Amino acid sequence: MPARSTLFAASLVLTAIVSGAATAQTEPTEPYPVWLSPSFGLDGLDDVERRLEDPAWFGRSIPLYKGERGNRQEAIADSCGSLDRIRQEGYDARSTHSIRVLRYHLAKCRALEMLSEAKPSRISYVKGVTLNPGIVDYLPALVEPSGSCDNLCRQVDANERCVPWSKFGVSRLDPSIFESIDVVDPHQMDVKTNTSLLTLQILARADFNDDGLEDLLLRVNAGAIGGTWGTTKVYVLTRDRADGVLRVVDAERYLCSADNYTCDETYGYTRNPCKAN
Repeated sequence: MPARSTLFAASLVLTAIVSGAATAQTEPTEPYPVWLSPSFGLDGLDDVERRLEDPAWFGRSIPLYKGERGNRQEAIADSCGSLDRIRQEGYDARSTHSIRVLRYHLAKCRALEMLSEAKPSRISYVKGVTLNPGIVDYLPALVEPSGSCDNLCRQVDANERCVPWSKFGVSRLDPSIFESIDVVDPHQMDVKTNTSLLTLQILARADFNDDGLEDLLLRVNAGAIGGTWGTTKVYVLTRDRADGVLRVVDAERYLCSADNYTCDETYGYTRNPCKAN
């Protein structure tokens, strides 16, 4: 019987052929309409503003704090709108668990807010993209969130050089970072790498940056294996040819922003070979 790793590698090749390299889409006579995941529970884009203030959609309310012991103040966020207003007043999460919960809600709300920028697209190279084992050959490495500023620098550089997730950080001795990939449905999958547990979900397809190309809105929930670190991120992915590696739009925004940290000069982010000439 073939080894499990051999079967898994064959699965990656087959699924990459049928789904990652989407068929090229020519410019249609009508725009590609905005597609929204049912998880938003929206009747349409006009419903976004109401949903931002909806406690039922937000889920369980979260307490945030400001001030030190003896003068600590608490505020409760029960909607995306209230979360934004409370954080502008200086309230924040304190414990490791509450920080992780806050990151999840911030990403959830950011995804909803981004729908206000969603427009029908004129051209699509992502129409046939689904989540499956083969898609790791087309997703950028940046979709695996990192708690290391150095690794983020390498991921953003890989994003610019079109290095896919499946090739990032591999070596002759460790030819694959993936331990398992479980597909929930065409728009969601669970991934276990050698360092993280992740859930990826495609939330929307639309033109988010007004360049005419259809983009994917992807949410990633990640946690470290054997640790307490975890986060949730929302990315806009795009490409401008059917067989290209997807790239994160405005990837530099995910770099560490601490005043005392900058990427090594090796990573200049001046190239963008992901774009067709």
